[in-house]
Amino acid sequence: MPRTKINRNISILTECYKQYNTNFHRKWTQTSSKVSRIEYSNNNYTNYLGYYSESLLRELTLDNFNKGKIFKTPIEKYTYKYHFDENNRIIITEIKYPEFTIPEVFFYIYKDRLVIMLGYGIGPNRPLEHIIRNEYDENGRMIHHLVSRFSCSEPSSVEEQLFKYTSSTMSVYSAFYVPRDLTEDDEIHWDHFVFPIEWSNGKPYRKPTPISSKTIARRFFENIKRYIDRNIENWKKKKPYAIMFLLDSPQTMAIDYGLDNPENPVLKEEGRWNYSCWKQHASPFWENEKEINQFVSWLEMTRPIESSDRLIDHDPFIDLFVKVINDLRASDFLKNYQLDKVLLLVTNFELYNRIIDINRTINNEHSIENYLAWCNSLR
Repeated sequence: MPRTKINRNISILTECYKQYNTNFHRKWTQTSSKVSRIEYSNNNYTNYLGYYSESLLRELTLDNFNKGKIFKTPIEKYTYKYHFDENNRIIITEIKYPEFTIPEVFFYIYKDRLVIMLGYGIGPNRPLEHIIRNEYDENGRMIHHLVSRFSCSEPSSVEEQLFKYTSSTMSVYSAFYVPRDLTEDDEIHWDHFVFPIEWSNGKPYRKPTPISSKTIARRFFENIKRYIDRNIENWKKKKPYAIMFLLDSPQTMAIDYGLDNPENPVLKEEGRWNYSCWKQHASPFWENEKEINQFVSWLEMTRPIESSDRLIDHDPFIDLFVKVINDLRASDFLKNYQLDKVLLLVTNFELYNRIIDINRTINNEHSIENYLAWCNSLR
């Protein structure tokens, strides 16, 4: 991509920021007065703006994508709340996160063939943090999609998508770049996707491929054993004191191990139990894209309708995970490798009661007492 094109995009986004950056509360008052009806959705955050997504690309590239459901009447728990005007256009989207009491809010501006979305954060001053700019052709099809996060009134990152159409196909070129890190000689990498023209309004719904809990549990068990087999030669001299499961999201699940490091300058207990202090060498948990897609499909089929999206809070998965760990400990596998005293821990890079309770469940009180003491010291 020529540097002039990158500069043009940055200029477009910066001008949008300058033109539309107004006080959040004033913007809310002005826009909410035009609301004529509201819809709710409990789908996950795969598309940033949910059911009425900011761009089709993510749902077109994911197998067994679940768009979620729309509710015309209020529901107790929801992830998205869409406000429509009298012309049936979305003018406000609220994104509700389980860990925050106030939602992230996007306002929509319609101008000729442009739709501009302004995302206000949840900080004390409700700053303008996101701008999404979609451009459409005369047939209402998207041709240019720009997304940027803003920091100190400047674009800190840019995602761009270009759409091209023929009579039978829709091609999408996608790129991501951080403007301040680019030099004149840097080349932007573009991913290229081609879809049937019939998908330009969304992929036809296909019922998720059924996969049983038994299959997921067996694969989970086998992947843990495979990971240990791969690393056991490196552990012969110095075995790990803990194996950590990184349960951040279904797609990014990983597994790592901790070794005592006397040269670690941080406090001993902090260095042992805070994963951010480890010498990290995480490996992806799933072997390939097929395993990821099947796991995501299983999650969608077992997820309670109004549950939160965090993997660690997905009760069917945690129940399955605990059972797999208990089966692993009951087998001779860990004992044969002299790993039966090793702690098996989980994290999603946060520390709160849910994490602590899971770790207490999958380890006995005696072996985990130092970990629990460290957790208590942080309260």
